[in-house]
Amino acid sequence: MSERVPANIRELLETQVERSPEREFLVLESGSRVFTYRAFDDEVNRAAATLLSLGVSKGDRVSLLLTNRAEYLIFYCACFKIGAWAGPVNALLKPQEIEFIIANSGAQTVVTQPDLLRHLEEAREHLSSLRNVIVVEESGQW
Repeated sequence: MSERVPANIRELLETQVERSPEREFLVLESGSRVFTYRAFDDEVNRAAATLLSLGVSKGDRVSLLLTNRAEYLIFYCACFKIGAWAGPVNALLKPQEIEFIIANSGAQTVVTQPDLLRHLEEAREHLSSLRNVIVVEESGQW
């Protein structure tokens, strides 16, 4: 009898945590951070709890204005866990372009990093629907 195939990213991650909790899942290029499946899932759950505490729920849109970093994947998977939509926003865009993408998506929450916050703040002047901004520090804290 064959095993059930995970139906989505949330189930796939949870299945891998059950099968191989201490297996390395994500290693950052710098080698400064290594995530096992369990450690990654713990961070995803922490991000999901943060989103839920801010009122993000199933069907809501979350913009990810981040460079290539672990938190991009963490918040992307956290959105899947709670049923929210994760939408990437290119970190190289100008404030007007960021504004357009966030407004067009209907996102009320943005996850970003300190060096991109200035562009988001410029865009935010015209984003009346934006309620929450989560800033991820270099240390991985938010």
